Amino acid sequence: MSKRGKCHFCDTTCLQCTGPESEACTTCRETRLFEDGRCVTHCQAGRFAMGKQCLLCHHTCKACTDEGPDNCTSCGTDRFGLPRYLFQDQCREACPEGFFHSAMMRCEPCAAKCINCVAADRCVQCSPGYKIQNGHCVQLKCSTDEVSDAEEEDCLPCDEGCNKCKRNDSEDKKQKTACLECKDGYYQFGVDCHRSCPDWTYDVKETMTCSPCEDIHCAICDQSQCYWCDDGYYTSGGECVAHCQEGYFVDKESMECEPCHTDCRSCGGPRFDDCDSCEDGFTLKNGECLNEKLELAACPETQFRNSQDKCEPCHSSCKTCFDARKENCSTCNHGHFLTPYQTCVSHCPSGTFGNKTSGLCDPCLSGCVTCQEAQACHRCHTGLHLQNGACVVECQRGFPQGDECHPCSLNCESCKERPSNCLSCERPFLLLDNSCLSSCPKGYYDNNTECHHCPNHCSECNQDGLCKKCADYYFLHEAACVDDCPKGYFASEQQQECMQCHADCASCDGPSEDDCDVCRNPKAVRYNGECLARCPNSTYYDKNTNECRDCDKSCLTCSGHEPNNCLSCDTNRRVDNSGHCVWYSDCYMDSYMDPNGNCQQCHTWCHRCNGPGEDHCLSCNEPRFLLNTSCVKKCPVGYYVEDKDERVCQRCHFSCESCDGHHSQQCSTCKPGLFKQAGSCVQTCSESHFGNKTTMLCERCDPSCSQCVGSGNKNCLSCREDYVYMRQWGQCLKSCPPGYYKDIWSSDCHKCHPTCKTCSDEGALNCQSCYDGFTFEGGFCDNPCFIGHYPASKDSKRGDPNCRTCDPSCEGCWGPNMWECTLCPASQILSDDGRCLRCCGNKTPRDDIPIPRECCDCEASQSKQKHTLSYLFAPIKPLLSSC
Repeated sequence: MSKRGKCHFCDTTCLQCTGPESEACTTCRETRLFEDGRCVTHCQAGRFAMGKQCLLCHHTCKACTDEGPDNCTSCGTDRFGLPRYLFQDQCREACPEGFFHSAMMRCEPCAAKCINCVAADRCVQCSPGYKIQNGHCVQLKCSTDEVSDAEEEDCLPCDEGCNKCKRNDSEDKKQKTACLECKDGYYQFGVDCHRSCPDWTYDVKETMTCSPCEDIHCAICDQSQCYWCDDGYYTSGGECVAHCQEGYFVDKESMECEPCHTDCRSCGGPRFDDCDSCEDGFTLKNGECLNEKLELAACPETQFRNSQDKCEPCHSSCKTCFDARKENCSTCNHGHFLTPYQTCVSHCPSGTFGNKTSGLCDPCLSGCVTCQEAQACHRCHTGLHLQNGACVVECQRGFPQGDECHPCSLNCESCKERPSNCLSCERPFLLLDNSCLSSCPKGYYDNNTECHHCPNHCSECNQDGLCKKCADYYFLHEAACVDDCPKGYFASEQQQECMQCHADCASCDGPSEDDCDVCRNPKAVRYNGECLARCPNSTYYDKNTNECRDCDKSCLTCSGHEPNNCLSCDTNRRVDNSGHCVWYSDCYMDSYMDPNGNCQQCHTWCHRCNGPGEDHCLSCNEPRFLLNTSCVKKCPVGYYVEDKDERVCQRCHFSCESCDGHHSQQCSTCKPGLFKQAGSCVQTCSESHFGNKTTMLCERCDPSCSQCVGSGNKNCLSCREDYVYMRQWGQCLKSCPPGYYKDIWSSDCHKCHPTCKTCSDEGALNCQSCYDGFTFEGGFCDNPCFIGHYPASKDSKRGDPNCRTCDPSCEGCWGPNMWECTLCPASQILSDDGRCLRCCGNKTPRDDIPIPRECCDCEASQSKQKHTLSYLFAPIKPLLSSC
């Protein structure tokens, strides 16, 4: 009915209405559904039919059958711009394990035996016992000399020489397999196979095994005797002894007990003049045992004086001698050589060679059986290996094969069984799977010597193995990769990490206060993701969901979401008897009622209006958009178009300069002074991130830092749990370096007392070890020298310290240079680097010596208990750093 009391027809779609427009329906015919003032045959996308009305689906659903997040039928992009995928009637941000994101916005199952995939025919992780082959999971079928590795989803080859093996279940993770049966020509020792048995064992050819030497101090042996002993032991009669018995001496080359000369009771060598004591009837003189009878004139060459004081011929093999037997020679004829047993031979015995200069059989190098000269061995004792003319227990940069050492391949420092099977690498190369690489591949990190696998699902990690970047579909949380963020965090797909919720939220889908899914305060109510004390205007409280829900757009206040639940209306409408808000005016949609009660045409830009001007619009005609009460060609910066059908400019989140939605994570650019973190704009970056003032982006700290001022591991402000802080270096370490101790009240490392090499706490009474020459006494390091001196070494005979003068800059020290001071002159301060430095200042000291380039900020030192180093570049003001 019009204002003049005339009845007009409703739109054909309406049963009852407040005006002639199709949007002015209040009730609908039996075959239609009520939706925002219209009567429709089908609910539009994002709504569902209930009680003859179209109600909004949950914000995660694109289409649904009922309210709530568990009744979705299809998915798309949610109100925050995040893609969602249908799984078990829910629209999820990420599909669970065993499913992949399809183009139809569904979670589709991966193929059989596939744990993670990116398409039905593209698996990235298989179930245990299966491996990836052409994108599919196939059962691991390993050959007889391989074993299946469930972790790596592959077959592991048995170690060199092994015919059959199993996975190594011991704590030694460097060796991945344990051998059960060796190949022909290899000896088995424990779970390993060897071409030749290792030290402290001997080979048993009947069983092709290595058996431990019977003597626990024997390093090289066979079944019957020992050939080489541990340090501090010597071979004697095939056994290892700590001391040679009387009548024998230690040969330093062969480390064997050799017999003394027949005249000696004890000796230090094999010759007749190496005696330390003599047999009865002989006197020691200059290392030689002489007959106590009166010495007579010397006999001619080839003769000696016998016990009857007569000259008697030497043995025919001797040139000179001291008795008649062949083992009593002193010198030999030309072409013959004197052995350590005082015999003359044309060919020297094993382990020696004929020295034509001295006429002696001189010993070969240690462990050598055959040589032509001292430095050129041809054959070694059993258990030793020939390398570069010398006999060695272990090959250097090589591996033993037979009796010789063969070189490792290029860049290998040590190897085993074959040249390319590296055990360690030359610097700067890194070991990975027995190969030496110039750099670690993706998914690995180096500890300066080896490449180690990053943690599970981690694609990049730091030098401590802490993750910096995760594989697809995983999120970084506390240096580990997780597929679902813990409570109090949300998964940021853009940054691929778990970000902390706002303090108001118990769980959330963004970092701001209006991103809450559940409120931390149980008494709070939630509206558009924000936790509030009470519901705002134009909303009502829904007890079932503990949420404030929007009234119908026609209501100012309401008791429910339906159009007939209005309690009050805006100034242009009134509440009728059925609870609907109806227009006061009977004018058509594109006109308004003037003060005289006449209908007047709206401005051409307006679709609806409440006055004649371009700033009286309530909605706009295409192609313009409503901004407040005006129609504009496009929304200005700081606004976005939320609904293209309604054509309204909505204000961006207060932190955004420009955006593509109202959510805090939908910022395109930030307001000046704010940093961009994922899609959000923040004044302060979240924990473990720092603000890059050049790019104005929040970047991730090194995983060892909990707070930082820059990238890398030298810009930390505080550390993650279980790490210590080296404030001077800005680094977080697993333990304090030598010369520093961990403060018991914090995680900071502090410098030990200058006299301590290592310590457990501050002060001179908490030392754990001392510098060379200092005496350790109950936690105290004592300098045995006078002040201004340090102990360089001890006198070998008296045991007194060899005291030397400190550097002139030091009052006390532990070494000779200026970086090793322990005590400074009164006018100077000891810096952390061990130097004595003057205090900074503009005045010249009393000794008229100018202030040096580097100096200490002494006032800061006294207030902070820290020494601060300054660099003076006159006339520039000093630059301060840690002292």
